Amino acid sequence: MSNLFDKAIGTTTSFDAAKVTDSTADWVANYYKGWFVILGSTEYLITANTATELYFANAIVANSGYTIQFVGRTFLTEIESDFSNTTKIPDALIAKKYNQTNVDINNKIFAYLKPFFVGDFNPMDNILNLISLQQSFAYYLAAKVYQDLSIDQDSFESFKGYNMYEKSYNDGIKDSMAMLQLDKNQDGTANAEEIRNTISSSSFFKR
Repeated sequence: MSNLFDKAIGTTTSFDAAKVTDSTADWVANYYKGWFVILGSTEYLITANTATELYFANAIVANSGYTIQFVGRTFLTEIESDFSNTTKIPDALIAKKYNQTNVDINNKIFAYLKPFFVGDFNPMDNILNLISLQQSFAYYLAAKVYQDLSIDQDSFESFKGYNMYEKSYNDGIKDSMAMLQLDKNQDGTANAEEIRNTISSSSFFKR
């Protein structure tokens, strides 16, 4: 079963200064806008995507493997400088807690959107602005990382970090989910009604 924030892993088949291409991919247009792609050891912010192309300013010199993820070390470092320290917070720990965060927040959104399953309309497949959850996702991921560090290192500093980011997540997740827009007519874009009627608008599915 797939989750909303699953990583996409593959190999580029061509590239230029504005984009990379994976001719074997079949992505939803702009699903990955605002996500990050890692090529080699460099992380790039994706500005747009087609079914097979990822757009971002890059300095790629050869085709290589890639990983697309909702939040990466670059984004995490913006909220907490500790994430720039690969010794204190190794990639393997971030990856482990990314997977946990993906499942936990996906399940929370599923539960939140259950009232919007109408007929054959699946709201999980029709979220137009998933990016509104990025900050909350990062807070939850950071909290889980610090939780592990506080246990493994018996560190009061890490325990404080866990509590701080757990609180930030709890303070923001409901607002983040309330801002979600659903593609009611399933045309892939947000019209005026869909922009106006976020999840917090109880009349969204009234006929």
